[in-house]
Amino acid sequence: MRRHKFILIPAFIIYSGIAGTANAQSNNTPADLVKAPQSAEAINKLAPQDTYSIPWAQIKEEDILWKKRVLRDIDINEAGNEAFQHIKDAPDFANMLIGGIKAGEIKAYNAVDGGRFSSVLTSSEFSGIMSGGNNPENHFSPAKVSKYRIKEDWLFIEKDHKMVVRIVGIAPVMKVTTPDGTSSEGELFWLYYPDIQNFLAQHLANTSDKIMKLNWDEFFETRNFKSTIVQVSEGYRQGARNKSSMPSGK
Repeated sequence: MRRHKFILIPAFIIYSGIAGTANAQSNNTPADLVKAPQSAEAINKLAPQDTYSIPWAQIKEEDILWKKRVLRDIDINEAGNEAFQHIKDAPDFANMLIGGIKAGEIKAYNAVDGGRFSSVLTSSEFSGIMSGGNNPENHFSPAKVSKYRIKEDWLFIEKDHKMVVRIVGIAPVMKVTTPDGTSSEGELFWLYYPDIQNFLAQHLANTSDKIMKLNWDEFFETRNFKSTIVQVSEGYRQGARNKSSMPSGK
C-alpha cells in the first residue's frame, strides 16, 4: 500500500514561525518538486523489496496556496544527532554518501551555484574536492564533517488545509581553509534528495533503537534529527504567482 507522507501543522503557526525565523532570500525551486520522484513499480525494480523509499504523493501546482524554501543545519555533535557521527569500524553517513557517488549510484552537484543543482560534478572535480585541491588541510575525512545542510520546501495545500514539507537537497558541511589562511565552514557538494531516496532506503541509519530499524530515507522523512533553521526564502502566495515571481529550475 502506498504511504503518503504529510506533516499536519496549523497554518497560523507556519505563517508566524517561518516568516520571522530568518532573513528572506529568494532561491530557485525544483520544477519537478511537487511530482512523485518515481512510481512504486519503478522503485521496486531499483531496490530490494524490503528496502524501498516511500513515494511522494503527487501535488498539483494549482493546489499550493503558498510555498517557502527553508535552509536548516543538522549539527552532528548536538544531542539527538548521533546517527550522523563518524564511528570507528562502523558505516557512517558521510562514507555512505561518498561510496555511492564514487560507485555512480548517486550524483553530486557543485556547491558553488548555491545548491541550485545546475552542475553535476565530474569524477575529476569530485576527486579534487576529496583531495582538498591545492591545500592538503582541506583533504576530506568523515570525521571533519561537522554539519549536514538541508534544503526543503514548505507547501501549504489549500484544498486539504495541510502543510507538506519536502526535502529538496542535502549537503555535507566541513571546515575548510582559504588561501589567505582563514577557515570557515562550507558545503562540499549538494545531493538532490528525490534522486537519492532509493539509495538512502537501501542503508540502515545508525540509530540507538535496536528494535525499530529505520533506513536513511525513513529517518529523514520521519524527521528523526534535530536542526536549526538558518534561512527562509520569501516564497510566494497563490494569488501573486506569475512568470516573474515563480521560482524556476532546481
